[in-house]
Amino acid sequence: MTFLSPTLSTGYHLFVFKKRKQLDFYMPLSYFILNMVKPVVVFKLDYKKDAENYWMTAHSKLKWDQKWQMVSDINGKITRKSWKRARNSLYSYLKKAYKKNDKILKLVLKQFEEAWRLIEDEYFRRIERITKRPVFTKRFTAYLTTTNRCPYSIKDNSFMLIFLSPTLSALRVCCHEIMHLQFHHYFWDRCR
Repeated sequence: MTFLSPTLSTGYHLFVFKKRKQLDFYMPLSYFILNMVKPVVVFKLDYKKDAENYWMTAHSKLKWDQKWQMVSDINGKITRKSWKRARNSLYSYLKKAYKKNDKILKLVLKQFEEAWRLIEDEYFRRIERITKRPVFTKRFTAYLTTTNRCPYSIKDNSFMLIFLSPTLSALRVCCHEIMHLQFHHYFWDRCR
């Protein structure tokens, strides 16, 4: 027999009784609720994350990083400078740009998020089927970037979406970057 029992300190708990013993199993209901929570992508604006992306793009040796598409006046201020020396220039530049374009940035972010919600559940079902593994985290973070590079981070399970992307391209990037993170979590060590 299973029933819920309220407690003062921890809310509701789940009790499972068997005939042999009065209480064989005791587990907080929160454990079951947390394990039933679906993975989600949280969409955010953060000019500091965007600044890091600008700096990494300017210093990248990868041929597909499109340095030439960066704003030339900021590119000149950060090229051949350490992150510590370039950071304040980038923060100042992007803070002003984010403030000036606040409404449009929020609108684009909202549009990306609403479109993602339409496919999110199906995407996570498919990625589990393809990788034959559960989605490794319950939370991913998507940051908007105003440059043309979409990196991902295994440190905080985040990735970036290009502000000027059409919505369908942004959805493709979400899928692509989450697949990178899923692969990295489960298979990176095997493939190295």
